[in-house]
Amino acid sequence: MKERIKGAFTRKKVFHALKITLFVIGVTLIFLSMLGTVAHATGLVDDTINAENLYSKYPLSNYQLDFYVDNSWSWLPWNWLDGIGKSVQYGLYCITNFV
Repeated sequence: MKERIKGAFTRKKVFHALKITLFVIGVTLIFLSMLGTVAHATGLVDDTINAENLYSKYPLSNYQLDFYVDNSWSWLPWNWLDGIGKSVQYGLYCITNFV
């Protein structure tokens, strides 16, 4: 049984499988980059104009997106004075809660 397992995983076979795997990943990445996959979010919003509804009174092109940067640091979900331990624990909790 040991000889059979050793024969199945020789160095030459492992490198051959690794080369094939890297080749397939490379070809896949090249193929996907040539397709030019682009996501457009404008299709997610209904663009109908209806004067009865205030939210659809004007077309989407009438609005301009503004950016606001809050630099007060009060929006952070942790307190800097608590230390790094509680921050890491909270971060792990958020990651596991997301998964």
